[in-house]
Amino acid sequence: MKMNGKIDAHHYFSHKDLIKGAKIQIEMCNFPHEKRGIVGEDAPYSFSREND
Repeated sequence: MKMNGKIDAHHYFSHKDLIKGAKIQIEMCNFPHEKRGIVGEDAPYSFSREND
């Protein structure tokens, strides 16, 4: 996935980026990309993890 021409490992888009008119490019294939989005920062914010 690319956002504004740069590779992005996150599994979400921020509202701020979308409001600014972000260009999102998604390329899909028939198997998962197992090295993308594997660190904690790649997951979206969650209230349930606030106290971790």
